[in-house]
Amino acid sequence: GTPTSAERMLRPALAAATLAVVVAIWWARGSWIHESDSYGLVWDEHDWPAAVNFTGARPVLLRKVFPAALLESLATAAAYPAIPFLQNVYTDSDFGPVFLHHVPNQPLGEKQTFKVRHNMAVREVLEAQPPTYRYWAGDVLDLGSAGDAIVTAWAAAGLPLPASNGTTLATRAWLASANVTASLHYDTYHNVFAQLVGRKEFHIAPPEGLAWMQLFPSMHSCYRQSQVLDPKQFVGAQSLRALVLHPGDVLYLPPFWLHRARALEASLSVNRWSYDAAAEQAEQLFRAAIPFEEEWTPSRQRVALRLYLELLQQQVAAQHHCHVHLRQLLVAQRFSPWLGPASASHAAELCPALQPAEQTQLTARFQPAATNILRTLRPLPCAVQGLYLSDLAENYANYFTEETEMMVNFLASCL
Repeated sequence: GTPTSAERMLRPALAAATLAVVVAIWWARGSWIHESDSYGLVWDEHDWPAAVNFTGARPVLLRKVFPAALLESLATAAAYPAIPFLQNVYTDSDFGPVFLHHVPNQPLGEKQTFKVRHNMAVREVLEAQPPTYRYWAGDVLDLGSAGDAIVTAWAAAGLPLPASNGTTLATRAWLASANVTASLHYDTYHNVFAQLVGRKEFHIAPPEGLAWMQLFPSMHSCYRQSQVLDPKQFVGAQSLRALVLHPGDVLYLPPFWLHRARALEASLSVNRWSYDAAAEQAEQLFRAAIPFEEEWTPSRQRVALRLYLELLQQQVAAQHHCHVHLRQLLVAQRFSPWLGPASASHAAELCPALQPAEQTQLTARFQPAATNILRTLRPLPCAVQGLYLSDLAENYANYFTEETEMMVNFLASCL
């Protein structure tokens, strides 16, 4: 369409700012800083440019990646109507400034906890004032000429790609009014996150935190997120590290690192996710056939499932030295916080004991499938192996029980 007067006014500033990236990228200088967290790991912080590799071992915080000229132009552009109207703006969260992402059509899904509005200008998102909080995420190119400038600046910066299977998703933009918070969650991707307008506070923790973050069940619409919205209430709250991203900063987060993000003021951020090869392999486990017979009765299926899950726990401990306690991860961490205390008194009904000969026969039957699962999980940290085994156990139990209450009673009584 025909450019508006505001667009014509913005284009020279954005073009100049993009050119400034190429020049300023050679001027930045800096030094290394190391800080240890409570797990004895290290995250690295330094000014750009420097020789960095996003290997997936630990987070990297890069300061001053994008020059001031670009950042100032973006802050100005965000206030003008030249940027197209946005669709799917999240607003009116049930939890005030905290927003939970929802995956539709999940077996244990609940109602969406926010409203969605359309045809909203960027400034209506950024300038919302409490008690109204607004949040938008979409392709960076949906931001028009500002999005084009961001993509050009990212390419000019020459940020390295993470160690992955080589596939990078589209650049995604995130707009938020002040105090909007993405609840504590993890991603299975490598995440390169750039802050461009406003400051954003992160709380991060390594994958070991998966054992205490009280995830929603894997079949819930809010999966991969914590049920606890206030980080001070976590059992492992002391393990969360706080850091603040300023305009121009970039944070690399490895797969499965826990993170919570809060906009300290009106905020524009962009990120790129890259697939992680080991995580992609682990996702294939959910499509693998379970070694059961279709003609088995429901009672025999549950008895067999109990043995199969016991075998997986024992072998991941023996072969990988990872001690996975499925009952703790599933019942105590996922279902009890969501549904209330579960009963552990249904073993005789749901999973009666097997005779020794039958147990030996079934164990031999299950061994090839168990070996494949362990081979797939081997490259992953122990905490992530526990995550995937928990997800598999939850999916299996859901399939072999008739309702959610029965599934939870099985998990509480039979693991």
